[in-house]
Amino acid sequence: MRRRHPTVWLLLVSLAAFPVVLGTWFGGLLLFTWLISDPGHPGPPLPVVVGARLVDDDLTFSFGGECEPPFTVYLSFASYGNMSGLDFAFASNKSLNGFDISSRQSGVVVIQNLPAKFDWLQSSAMWVRVQFSDNSSSWMGNIDKHGMSEVALSNQHPYGEFYFSDIGWLSPSEVAARDGVDLLTVCHPANR
Repeated sequence: MRRRHPTVWLLLVSLAAFPVVLGTWFGGLLLFTWLISDPGHPGPPLPVVVGARLVDDDLTFSFGGECEPPFTVYLSFASYGNMSGLDFAFASNKSLNGFDISSRQSGVVVIQNLPAKFDWLQSSAMWVRVQFSDNSSSWMGNIDKHGMSEVALSNQHPYGEFYFSDIGWLSPSEVAARDGVDLLTVCHPANR
């Protein structure tokens, strides 16, 4: 009786198993796609952005456009992929284009403040989300670790420009020209 070479057997078994493996992988991909999609609230059609910079050594954020009151803003910090629990939140009864974490704006009521000696540069990322009076929320805009390093160098960029992750430094007019075209600001109507 003639013996087949082990490589031939391995090839035959592999070819027989290929449709099962491919079907399992493809079926898993379809299941994963179905699980993450929500037809009632699909993801944002464009990247959601928020800008940040230092103004007088105070971490300051730009919504990139006007947020109409009343609304509540949540700023969250992460430490290497985990939400740190260090959150800043405020409610506003007036239109705002942005905020700083010292909360010096009039018409702003701080709901939750950061610890006194909190060093935001020790975080791996920060996210901004806006909740509106109808209880709808924006998708989150974020600043990643690279962006946080850029924000720390704000004094090297013109006053009034903010750093937007994956985009770079933009002036208010540049953000306004791109809002709804190739990015969405956190308060854009399509970002709810």
